[in-house]
Amino acid sequence: MLRIIAFTLALVYFPALRAEISPDKLGPFTRGSIKPTVQIDAGIWDEYGFVQGETADYADGSRRFTASAWRFRDPTGAMAAYQWQRPAGSTPSKLGELAVETPKSIFVAFHNYLFLVDGWKPEGRDLAPFLETLPNLDQGSLPSLPGYIPAAGRVPGSERYVLGPESLQKVE
Repeated sequence: MLRIIAFTLALVYFPALRAEISPDKLGPFTRGSIKPTVQIDAGIWDEYGFVQGETADYADGSRRFTASAWRFRDPTGAMAAYQWQRPAGSTPSKLGELAVETPKSIFVAFHNYLFLVDGWKPEGRDLAPFLETLPNLDQGSLPSLPGYIPAAGRVPGSERYVLGPESLQKVE
């Protein structure tokens, strides 16, 4: 019984220990159900330092969308996962350096997090309150290596940051 009380108090006083990443509200939308994300190629996700992931449903009247979030140990893993999972045919987004969009979705890497919003394309002002309260946010810098790769002759969107044998085998 004492352990249950201690755990409950920890969740109340240390919100970063909560399992949920998704906020209750996102812009005008209210969160509904949350479920864990499913990782295919688990070895690569482990190599990238995957810690936690979830997909939440949001609604505002008849308007609906889903938001998936993945947390990694550090920004390098989030960047590598972003490059690997970036949707085919996506175009750069104004939301950030590591952000792309499709006609109905956005895909963004933010520090050690990766987000996919499908069915609604939020603007920066919609995301800012949420991004400022992310649990276990690692604000370390991204690797500098990608900045040294020449752009001449590079196929846009073909970049992949390899962190070990699993990801090397996948992109080989």
